[in-house]
Amino acid sequence: VYPSSVRRDGARVIVEYPKDVGELKIMGASVAIGFELCSNDFVCEFASGELAGNKIVLADPDQKAVIAVYAWSDSPITNFFSADGLPAMPFRLRIDSGPATKGLME
Repeated sequence: VYPSSVRRDGARVIVEYPKDVGELKIMGASVAIGFELCSNDFVCEFASGELAGNKIVLADPDQKAVIAVYAWSDSPITNFFSADGLPAMPFRLRIDSGPATKGLME
């Protein structure tokens, strides 16, 4: 499962997934782990994600994040899965990117 958009909503970053992928799941904890929010100078901080339907909501109280990252390492520890039990796909996307394919960082 891959996000359809990443956008800012005040002090929150919303990672939205397509509605047709089924029920998303967090396993083994009450929050999703493996997410990071990065500033313009690529200083990244881990952010716990709250599941809200087909969205993951990340807190960004300083509102400095311009990039959202998920599972972007050699051996990421994650707990966020699709309805089929498959892990969500890693990504590194600009916030407010619109459709994910337009915001992909190279």
